[in-house]
Amino acid sequence: MQIKIRSFVPEDLNFILNSWLHSFRDCSRFAQTIPDHIYNKYHSLVIQRILERKIDCLIASDEEEKDLIYGYAVFEKNLKQDIFHYVYVKRAFNLQGIAKKLIKEAPFKVEHAYASHMTAIKHKDQGIFCLVKHLNLIHCPYLV
Repeated sequence: MQIKIRSFVPEDLNFILNSWLHSFRDCSRFAQTIPDHIYNKYHSLVIQRILERKIDCLIASDEEEKDLIYGYAVFEKNLKQDIFHYVYVKRAFNLQGIAKKLIKEAPFKVEHAYASHMTAIKHKDQGIFCLVKHLNLIHCPYLV
């Protein structure tokens, strides 16, 4: 598997919207308490509004098949605060360093950043893993 980190292209939008909406639902305590019809309607609007802003979105894709996406990261470089909005890697490719590669390409210093979305993933070998806590990001959901 050869991974290429590339810039977002409009054809990636549906994959990002769908995977973000579903993975946040599965991996967030916050989202799990909201009824499906409310979450799907309103959180998809939240994601769309974030993506309409001036954000950086990096895609981890196959070197040869750019449409084969392994994961992505959505960042926002802001004068007031730098924000990680979301980092996603397909479950089949977790623990292969893809998130690390995406984060390394962030357009700012990670140590001083905020996170608008917080998730925790349960790995059979490593217990519960939370990227926000692992990177010492400041969770601030109000930055959406």
